Amino acid sequence: MADVVQVDEAGYNKCDASNPISNYSRGRSYAFELNHTGRYYFICSRGYCYGGMRLAIAVEHLPPPSPPPSSLKDSSVAAPCRLLALTASLLAAALFPFHL
Repeated sequence: MADVVQVDEAGYNKCDASNPISNYSRGRSYAFELNHTGRYYFICSRGYCYGGMRLAIAVEHLPPPSPPPSSLKDSSVAAPCRLLALTASLLAAALFPFHL
């Protein structure tokens, strides 16, 4: 039967549950509230950790929301677009000269 043991990083790296932070060995499912930023490490202390039954979680603050996109009427956007159109026109004229 598997269990879940919360350990520090050293315990996680060595699959060592001898100094657990918390031990959850009752029942078949486990729920954790990770409401603080930081790293959390969980292993199975019954030998399954060596087979990969372990989990490291990094809890970080949410990034601030990105600003909404600006409209195309913004002159700072329109100027590069006009320059790009002019450059494309000149390039097309150089590559495909008109023969009359």
